Amino acid sequence: MIQLDKKGNYATLLSGADSFFLVSGGEHNTGKYMTEGTNRSVDVSAFQAELEKVTTLRRVNIHTAALGVVANENDYLTDNALRFLKKIAQVTGGQSSHNGQK
Repeated sequence: MIQLDKKGNYATLLSGADSFFLVSGGEHNTGKYMTEGTNRSVDVSAFQAELEKVTTLRRVNIHTAALGVVANENDYLTDNALRFLKKIAQVTGGQSSHNGQK
């Protein structure tokens, strides 16, 4: 676990898990790294910079799994979401998987 100081900076490095598993079926729509406006999307550069800052303090592998079929009207998974999940795994040294088809 990483503790934050009152300004939101990473202040203290504590022991904890070294691997995480992130499973997602689509793009998120809220949070610190969402762009403003009607065509909201993830600010990948800002998110990646923050992720790299965290992993320099403590190496954590994030393994990602994408659920769903890209461009299927019944699924929320998009090409952008799939690329984003792969990038998270790549940056942290984790593995990424997706068993859906286009």
